[in-house]
Amino acid sequence: MSNQKNDILMVGTGGHARFVISVLNKISRPIKGLISVDEVYDPSEEILSNKIVGSILDLNYFYSMGYRELVLAIGDNQLRKDLFNKYSKAGFSFQSFIHPESSVDTSLNLGEGNIFGPQVVIGANVQIGNNNIFNSSCVIEHETIVGNHCHVAPGATICGRVVLGNEVLVGANSTILDKKAVASKTIVGAGSTLIESVIIESQVMVGSPARPI
Repeated sequence: MSNQKNDILMVGTGGHARFVISVLNKISRPIKGLISVDEVYDPSEEILSNKIVGSILDLNYFYSMGYRELVLAIGDNQLRKDLFNKYSKAGFSFQSFIHPESSVDTSLNLGEGNIFGPQVVIGANVQIGNNNIFNSSCVIEHETIVGNHCHVAPGATICGRVVLGNEVLVGANSTILDKKAVASKTIVGAGSTLIESVIIESQVMVGSPARPI
């Protein structure tokens, strides 16, 4: 295998790409190039001095050249899930990256492909699955379990012993009270307060207290 196996290719060129690049810059992990999700892209475009080197259709070529490390800079949970599953099976690997200004307890049980922004707080005995996003200044308290492909937006607070399913979106500055279960594909609206468990999948919960809409 060539020495490209430790070089990082980042999939995604939208707004979330800037967030992920800033995290990698802080931990001195350079990106070899950006991969556009769209088949048609502008090769002259740069994002924070990182060039677009190909489209999603080119990943098989990059794999043949020895590249193995991918980072998904995709905010949409469903698309990020699909790409993670597809390219995991294809042989790519996904590291988790933690911004140095985050506070993460050493007891964390952490999966693959997670991104933690600045000022994130992770309490004791938290379990986190794969391919999740933790935006700036969110809080995940003690003994909480987070599934796969979730997105916790800036300033959200998840209290202790909460269980999140898969593909949950927790909106900015929202709060989930302790010991609540949140079904997969739930959306908790920005600024909402979830005081009861959500049993039915794919509901949108809004307000304080949060109600389905």
